[in-house]
Amino acid sequence: MRQIHGLPRWSGLSFTEILLISFALAMDCFAVSYATSLAGKVNHPMETLRLAFFFGLFQGGMPFLGWLGGSAFQSYLAPFDHWLAFGLLAFIALHLFYEAWQGDDLPAESRALSWQGLLLLSLATSVDALAAGLSFSVLDTGIVTPVISIGIVAALMTFLGIFLGRITRSRLDRYAAVLGGLILLGIGIRILVVHIQTGV
Repeated sequence: MRQIHGLPRWSGLSFTEILLISFALAMDCFAVSYATSLAGKVNHPMETLRLAFFFGLFQGGMPFLGWLGGSAFQSYLAPFDHWLAFGLLAFIALHLFYEAWQGDDLPAESRALSWQGLLLLSLATSVDALAAGLSFSVLDTGIVTPVISIGIVAALMTFLGIFLGRITRSRLDRYAAVLGGLILLGIGIRILVVHIQTGV
């Protein structure tokens, strides 16, 4: 670590810059956890901890993979990573629409977020983080601090999203699942639009 203009720097990026990147990457985690909580998929403390842990793990792990793989790994995944994220989010959204249509006929255990759903959401919210890992590699930035920062911030934003989702859900009743699905679908569409507009 060295000092540049009064700010500590880790081989290329300051801690403030790493923190800003962490919050930027965590926005999808916040939105998805909010939508998931709104849809009634997270109801117990252990489910909350599980979602926050997996979101933090995947968000921190993807930049590490990007940093390790470098440009070759990123160039392999880049052509379809946005479609992957969109497809995963759209799949979960359609499942929420189906559950909202079924109403109270669904058994209680089916309302909880399954392990498959947890993995799909974790992957969908973290594929963009591969590019961040590549940028750390290109900028000759150490990966330990970014991985820890990104993972912790993602977990904290997940907690916040779940908390706000619970507050909102109590006012929307069964329509909360539909709104949660629309939010997930909107995130997926945004990912596609950004890719089309920027070409990255």
